[in-house]
Order: sequence, then C-alpha cells, then structure tokens
Amino acid sequence: MIDAGEMPPQPRVPRGSLGPWDDVLAELEREVVASERLLDRVRRGLTPLDEAPTPTPWSAPEGLGPLTDDLLGRAHALLARQAEVTRTLGEALESVRASQRRTVRQLPGEYPGSGGSSSAYVDITT
Repeated sequence: MIDAGEMPPQPRVPRGSLGPWDDVLAELEREVVASERLLDRVRRGLTPLDEAPTPTPWSAPEGLGPLTDDLLGRAHALLARQAEVTRTLGEALESVRASQRRTVRQLPGEYPGSGGSSSAYVDITT
C-alpha cells in the first residue's frame, strides 16, 4: 500500500531549465503526489473514496518534442509511481465491490410486506 509519508524525496530541478518537458513532468508529479496522498487518506479512513475528485483526462501538449535523455530517469520514476497508484486504486475498488457482494449475500431472501418477492434495494450511500 502506498504511504505518501514514506516516499523518497524527488530531486529538485529548477522549473523550465530542462525545456518544456520539465514543466510537464512537474505537473504530472504534482498530480501523482495528490493521488498518493488521497489514497493514503482513504486507506486510513480519513476521506471516503466517493469524495475523491474526478480526475481530468490528460494529453501531452503540442510541440513538446522528444523527451530529453536527462529527463528519462525522472519520467520512468513517475511512470512507476502512476502504475502503483493505478494498482492501489484497483485494489481499493475491488475491496468495495467485495464488500457490496458480502452485504447483498447477507440480505434475507424475502421481506415482510413484499408479497413473496425477493427484490430489495440496498442504500449504500451512507
């Protein structure tokens, strides 16, 4: 599980000093840090998952050119962190789905006043 408090410090490079990719990577790094912190808060029960902000799709700005060799290591590290966030989010989603399945299995087969119908609605918003 991600623990944003134990993340190794990332090297600080002055913004803009390595071309346009430097700014793009800095923005993506801020996004992944925010995601790591959010997942950590969700894991500790401090923030409900349904209160998480909806992410905005990202596409590379035009005219960036190729990624320079001196930024390649930083880009690979960022990609690994994004993959870890994605994996952790998938695990959290599966945990919620499993909890919902357990809840539905524990419901009685018929409800008083239902006329023998076993249909039921479960309010999972609380």
